[in-house]
Amino acid sequence: MAQEDWMLARACGCVETKRRILSLSPTIPLDFDKEAYFSYKCDNLIALRNDTVFDLGGLTVRPVPLPSHSPGSVGFLCPELNILLGGDSIAPLTCLVFPECLDIADHVKLLNAVKELPFSWILSSHSGRLIPKIEMDLYIKCAESVNPEKAVLFNSSLYPNYPGKMYSYENPLSKGEYAFVVLP
Repeated sequence: MAQEDWMLARACGCVETKRRILSLSPTIPLDFDKEAYFSYKCDNLIALRNDTVFDLGGLTVRPVPLPSHSPGSVGFLCPELNILLGGDSIAPLTCLVFPECLDIADHVKLLNAVKELPFSWILSSHSGRLIPKIEMDLYIKCAESVNPEKAVLFNSSLYPNYPGKMYSYENPLSKGEYAFVVLP
């Protein structure tokens, strides 16, 4: 884990947050060990170095800092598959609502920098499909086009009282293709 997110990991590890996450999970495996989950304290974290290369036996991945959703957000490049694992920072739905999130201007800078990296596909934590790199243009345009007058209130069962707003952008070249950014 990136050291910039250690305090966040510890804060999100509180029992109240874990209970809320479990209550919102649609399916929990029968053998899930709730006691181990609730007792884990995040006190054995190891700093992830950007020059680390993980050998997965024929595939390699290297971390790519993606500060946006959180200061320590990280993605991973797999050159053999030409894929970027984009996490929460590079996705069709990007949430920048939390206090630890970077602002929209920093998010736009990140998206432009990531677009220059060597990959063709994105796997995101907020999409069930393999996303072609060309969609980075849609995410950039969405983030650049944030317009408070076109916002709708952001509703989330995980954060029911959060007063954030959601901005959407429809790709004019491909109707029905949207990108979303959620801001405070």
